[in-house]
This record gives sequence, structure tokens and C-alpha cells, in this order.
Amino acid sequence: MSEMNKAMIEQYRNSFLSEVEANVEEGEWVKMCMQCGVCSGSCPLGKHWAHPPQEIFMMIRAGKRDEVLASDSMWMCTSCYNCVVRCPRQLPITHIMHGLATYAKKLGLVPQNQPTAKFAEIFWNNMMKKGRVNELKLGLSLYFKDGF
Repeated sequence: MSEMNKAMIEQYRNSFLSEVEANVEEGEWVKMCMQCGVCSGSCPLGKHWAHPPQEIFMMIRAGKRDEVLASDSMWMCTSCYNCVVRCPRQLPITHIMHGLATYAKKLGLVPQNQPTAKFAEIFWNNMMKKGRVNELKLGLSLYFKDGF
């Protein structure tokens, strides 16, 4: 293989996809998305997303690291699992979206004034303590998240 071909292949390799596979829960499934859009059509909040899941997956494969990690899209996921149930490839889309949000948070890239980010944090902390969500505690925590 010529040096020029090696350089072209190296340039084409997507290091962000590898980063997602290594650091995001279920991230290795991103490359399996066939871009059908069923996940976006199934999401109750789909029309409010800046980038629906299949677009996020396409952006990851295109190496658009900054755009993906700065997006508030992964914070919009409410864990309804409609996307997972309807995905023809049965991708764990909800897990990937939460994994991306967790990874972005670890990198200090939580979008400013994102109400769903605070909800996600309260929800997951609530669930991790008892293994299920205590709706009363969740509601009170959300109501008083900014103080009295």
C-alpha cells in the first residue's frame, strides 16, 4: 500500500467513534444504526430535539465531536423506550443517549440552563438509591431543585 493510500485511510478513520465506543455505555452499537429514523418518529419529544438519535449517531460516525457533545439532544431523552422497542435493529438507543449525556457531563459539557439535565440527575440519583423511582421524592426534588 502506498504512503498516500495509508495517509488517506488514516485521515478517514474516525477517532470520535472509537472514543464513543470506549467511553459511552453501549457506544459500540452506534455503528449499527441504519439511519431509518424510526427512533425519531417514535419519540414523544422528537420534534423538539435539535438532533434526533439517528442524526446524533450519524454525527458521531462523521467525527463531529464538538457538535455532538455540545448538543442538548441527549438530555431530552425521557427513557420511555419507544425508540428501543421500535428499532428494527433493536439498538439500545436510550442507553446510548444517557451514556452520551453522562460522558458529556464527565467532560464538563452540560448545556447551560438545560432543565432536563437537572431532571436526569435527580431521576438517576433517586433510582440508584433504591433501584426504582420514588415518585414523591422525585416530584419534591424537582419542585425544590432551586431552593424554596
